[in-house]
Order: sequence, then structure tokens, then C-alpha cells
Amino acid sequence: MAEGQVSSMMVLIQGLARTCSALSVEDYVDVPHPLDHDHGLDDLNEIGRQKLEAAREAYIIAVAAVKEKQDEDSIAAAANARLHLQSLVLKQT
Repeated sequence: MAEGQVSSMMVLIQGLARTCSALSVEDYVDVPHPLDHDHGLDDLNEIGRQKLEAAREAYIIAVAAVKEKQDEDSIAAAANARLHLQSLVLKQT
């Protein structure tokens, strides 16, 4: 049973890895709003983009670790990294 779950998770992770490797920083760059001239908001947006990029990189590294190790700990770490990335993406939208 556990072996089947690991195999299923590996297929999922590999699919996600292919998707993530095609992403670039430009995928996360916000289009500035014409009325957004507040430098404080610019700073917050930049911090948000930096956090998003760091989370994306952490997720890609975690997926690579799953491919290499193929163990439950690395799968759990990748799942946590993905959840963190998703939460940041949802905050941006």
C-alpha cells in the first residue's frame, strides 16, 4: 500500500517538476497599476515578489530532492514547499 502511494506521489511530483521548470521570474512580475505611485506599496510588492521567488526556488529544490531520494521525508518537504508557494501566490492575487 505505501509503495503504491509513493509511486503515485512520484508521478505527481514529476509532473509538477516539469511544470515548475518551465516557470520563470517573468511569470510572477506584477503589472504596475497606473495609480500606484506610493513607494511604500512598491516596497511591499517587491518584498512579496522576493518571497514568492524564494518559495518557488525552494519548491523546485524540494522536487529535485524527491526525484533523487524518493523517500517520504522528501515528499513531505516538497508538499510543504508547494503549499507555502500556493499560499503566497493566493496572497498576490
